[in-house]
Amino acid sequence: MLARAFLRWCALEALRPSQLLAAGGPWETSAGDNVFDSRIDPIDDLDPTEPQPVITVFTEDTKLTKIAQSGPLFYKGAVDLTFEIGCVAKFQAADSDQLILDYADTDLALEAKLDAIEEQIKFCLISSPHGVLFRKMAKGVPEHWESTAKRGGEEAYRLARRHMTVTCNLKDYVFEGAPDAQRANLLRLPPALQDIAAALTSNGSTYFASAILGVAKAMPQMPVRTNLAGVSIQTTIGEAGNMVEVTAELKSALAVTQVVATGAAVEIDYAGGTMQQLILAGDVPKLNVVNWPGPGKIGRLILNITNTGAFAVKGWPAGTLWIGGMAPLLTEGAGKRDVVVLTTQDGGATVYGNIVGQDYS
Repeated sequence: MLARAFLRWCALEALRPSQLLAAGGPWETSAGDNVFDSRIDPIDDLDPTEPQPVITVFTEDTKLTKIAQSGPLFYKGAVDLTFEIGCVAKFQAADSDQLILDYADTDLALEAKLDAIEEQIKFCLISSPHGVLFRKMAKGVPEHWESTAKRGGEEAYRLARRHMTVTCNLKDYVFEGAPDAQRANLLRLPPALQDIAAALTSNGSTYFASAILGVAKAMPQMPVRTNLAGVSIQTTIGEAGNMVEVTAELKSALAVTQVVATGAAVEIDYAGGTMQQLILAGDVPKLNVVNWPGPGKIGRLILNITNTGAFAVKGWPAGTLWIGGMAPLLTEGAGKRDVVVLTTQDGGATVYGNIVGQDYS
């Protein structure tokens, strides 16, 4: 689960802020910069002169529970975030003169140090300014904390080593629906994770940059959607016996065509969409509609008319009939709006005009 990786990376950033790496601190925990991401054996590169604290961050068990009944799939996610805390030291190998690194046997001082580190981790995640990204990923305060001591050898010596497990609820996220263009790099991530990814990669960390970009490039993506300037649907019921031929045409536009009248005749192209905007910046001596559907097909044009003053449409398309035989008087005044619908079924030879509403403001 992608959010699991981001939760772990945000926890790593809280304990070992990337912006402090170049300066060498000051660090949030006693482990300093010895905080690692999912390394099986993080101690091989250390050379401590005294027991050295180290922290390794893992994500363990994960549970997803579907919570959305319809629409996008949303899940309530719970993740066990594990911090392996320990103190490593040099030891004389039993069968040679070489020194080896391993987790130290615990004592009073090391137990106290481990206790302190546990509190430091809690502070980093819940309160520290460096934990802000972790708190964006986690949903509320972690509800369960558990610390387990580790033992080693046949004698089960108690080591200066613990596993602290934190159960975190994750915030919901979904992948982007069909995008308007092919996404690349971090934009392939779910939108809810993009800001966190950008923040993690903006602090100069080559580790985060490489890991997150690699994950982003592997993310699935919906096919790019096709933006339609117009859609035409035609249905015909064939003539046979007593059957009647019915032809219907539907036109739709994603963007409303806008026509500005400045005092000259205005031509409205029906191909521009079944709803168009007419802005009156002057009187319209004659309004014409071209490219109506052919005879036998229904054409319906909605005109959203916005007045910028005391202007009027003085001539409607030839053949326009109005209820009562009177063309409407458009509302005068800047910003006033009227809605007129023109309908024809014979290619524009006869047009039925209706005033749907007036004085919208």
